Amino acid sequence: MLKINKFENRDAAFAALAAALKDATKNAIAKNGHANIALSGGSTPEPAYKDYAEGGFNWNDVNIILVDERWVDIDDDGSNEKMLHRAFTAAKGVNIIGMKQKNADLYDAIPVVEAIYNRYLPADAIVLGMGEDAHTASWFAGADNLDEILKPDYPHNIAPMNAAHSEVGKKYPLRITLTLPAIASCDMVMLLIFGIKKLEVFERAITGDASSGPIKAAVDAAKKGFVVFWAE
Repeated sequence: MLKINKFENRDAAFAALAAALKDATKNAIAKNGHANIALSGGSTPEPAYKDYAEGGFNWNDVNIILVDERWVDIDDDGSNEKMLHRAFTAAKGVNIIGMKQKNADLYDAIPVVEAIYNRYLPADAIVLGMGEDAHTASWFAGADNLDEILKPDYPHNIAPMNAAHSEVGKKYPLRITLTLPAIASCDMVMLLIFGIKKLEVFERAITGDASSGPIKAAVDAAKKGFVVFWAE
């Protein structure tokens, strides 16, 4: 089931997303003794993550994994892991499990990262973003392996991605990403987007066919519902 929440302003959307993450974390810890949360990078969600980091949990019980990562060192400004460490400064003891493997080739690192991430999947909640080209995670239209990793029966949770062809992604062409089965397995799938243009892109994508953009695949595959947090 798809639900689109529209907020008066971005601060309200940040607060609502943070509250949803806090609830998911609290419920998971109560049920399982720990919580596994998958988060997207970029600059957009950082205020929500900082609010979430004030949640007051025993953060040793919380594992944060990435939805995707640019294949850059974690001290690079393009690193999603770097942003997460900054956003979770207040969450003492939180476990942030990155994707980038030091001094490793992207393609050689895929089985290593998958072995690590399989310990934390399915996640109790996941936050996605979306570009104006309707990509989400590092699922860029036209990539050689996109059709494969968007198959419901794709046998891996982790895949490499080359975004060299994409105007949106080409600044950081080599990437690593969760696949469709990994995202679809998560208990709570959430999307944070801002601006009327992105809302229109999203609405066109979900009412179109499979060629409408990778975000449609994520919506269609979310088994337990898909929740959008939007503000102008």
